[in-house]
Amino acid sequence: MERAADDNNISPELKARLREQEQDIDVWPENWQSVQVWTRAQTQWRMGFGGPTGLDYNGVEAVMRQMKIEDTGDCFDRIQVLEAATLRIIEDRRDA
Repeated sequence: MERAADDNNISPELKARLREQEQDIDVWPENWQSVQVWTRAQTQWRMGFGGPTGLDYNGVEAVMRQMKIEDTGDCFDRIQVLEAATLRIIEDRRDA
């Protein structure tokens, strides 16, 4: 599994919990680049009192620039789909 960032700064307990939750998923080729950006932009969440409120788009843009993404508009649209789905999941879990 490809890691977006060095995880040496994560506690051993958290690493173990994350490994337990890992699962392989299939990604359509047209979405692969966006998934890579998404994974690398996970440090770019804006946080409010109730938890994440959305991604910091300046940070997402910096990731796309670093990765030399050519069609940033398409990639950004796909990132926003992932962002919205993630926020719905977080809200559902909070309400459960």
